[in-house]
Amino acid sequence: MAALLPWRQKMRTVLCQAPVGSIRLPPSVPHQRVVDSYEVLVGVDEVGRGSLAGPVVAASLVMTPDFDIATLNNGVVDSKRLNPKQREQVYQQLTQSAGLKWSVAYMAEKHIDEVNILQATLNAMTEAVQKLKLDPHAQVLVDGNKIPPKLNALFNCKSVVGGDSRQFVIAAASIIAKVERDRYMCMLDKDDPRYGFANHKGYATKKTLLGAEAVWLQQGPQKDIRTN
Repeated sequence: MAALLPWRQKMRTVLCQAPVGSIRLPPSVPHQRVVDSYEVLVGVDEVGRGSLAGPVVAASLVMTPDFDIATLNNGVVDSKRLNPKQREQVYQQLTQSAGLKWSVAYMAEKHIDEVNILQATLNAMTEAVQKLKLDPHAQVLVDGNKIPPKLNALFNCKSVVGGDSRQFVIAAASIIAKVERDRYMCMLDKDDPRYGFANHKGYATKKTLLGAEAVWLQQGPQKDIRTN
């Protein structure tokens, strides 16, 4: 379980860019129930599927009846709409909010190379939701157009294309997943700065590819680079 891994404790002290002061945030995505009879609503999203290095990370977040959505009127949007400082601030608010419970799951490079990136993503989503130990009657909203089969067998699941721009719980999960993965990549960069992981987070850019190729030629591949 990710919560028990020693590197996750270390990771929390490695911020890519710490929030400073009060930060202006966009209005949050509205909260919309897909099926009104479900009292417990869960969102799940992933990050890292399109990168060349590092894990794929899924986050799940459950909104309980005790949660007051008015406490997060701003900032809960698709994580890609926020800059790093904004994401850090909203992450702190989400993870400390009463009435919200969350979890993350990491699928490492070795697992991705063994089963392929799509299956690793579905596995991460499934594990992230299972860690919440939910009532089987909870409703799970999955970002994208594909529901993990194992997850679909356990809960009432709905796929929501563009869910991180349409559903509060998915947008919240997207922010948690993004910050968790960014912190992990910054930790890798601190341990081995040659690859510049803190800057590009493992995603492909011309500079990324040229820099990685140069290091590979000189010192061999890095264990966090994927082959799949």
